[in-house]
Amino acid sequence: MTRRMSVYHAEINRRQPALLLLLIDQSYSMSEQWGTDGTSKAKAKALADVVNRLLSSAVVQCSKGDNTIHDYFHVGVIGYGTDVDLALHGADTANPVLPISQVGREPRRIDQCCARSRTARAASSRPRSPCRCGWTR
Repeated sequence: MTRRMSVYHAEINRRQPALLLLLIDQSYSMSEQWGTDGTSKAKAKALADVVNRLLSSAVVQCSKGDNTIHDYFHVGVIGYGTDVDLALHGADTANPVLPISQVGREPRRIDQCCARSRTARAASSRPRSPCRCGWTR
């Protein structure tokens, strides 16, 4: 007798948003360097960059042309190491999970991008408008 396993599936929409819960290692080992090609950085910095790109991508995927961010996701980031703590900017014990619209509206910081297209480089030496946001602590 063969037993079939069913795969869970559900439609993601504003009435049924998906939960994106990230668990982030904040132990001592994350201070070690990662990479060997001369551009190594601390594991914690590399992980923060990946998490911030993921959150930025989620905000963009939930955005519409009129600058509205629809709540297709709720997001939580939990850091663990010596202690366990909420690591998402804006989250607290009363609201450990935030709607993606709040995440998109309230980044902890906005970084200037240094990379520019060839056209932009030819037209101006100024960097592009702010394009990378940081949400993790």
